[in-house]
Amino acid sequence: MAIDINKEPLITLETATSYFPRRRAGRKVHKKTIRRYALHGCRGHRLEVLRLGSTLMTSLASIQRFLDAISTDLQPHAPKQAGTKSDAAVDAALRSRRMVD
Repeated sequence: MAIDINKEPLITLETATSYFPRRRAGRKVHKKTIRRYALHGCRGHRLEVLRLGSTLMTSLASIQRFLDAISTDLQPHAPKQAGTKSDAAVDAALRSRRMVD
């Protein structure tokens, strides 16, 4: 999703450092790190930015989307519950081929 400048106020990457979680020893994320998130991405996701002259701008909503995207990659997948339709379909197919009793 792109930044909608009519709905999302723009902030500079330097200002955006205040909205990222603090790093080791309580230090802010460096603005070059945020620039790297915008240009190269992290875990396959890029921070959405707009260029205003030579300044890169982002929004709080795009920071939220970025953090959500890279955080969902870390979430463990829910274990598949036994007895779902897909399991039943696989069992039926295997029985029809006489691979399972």
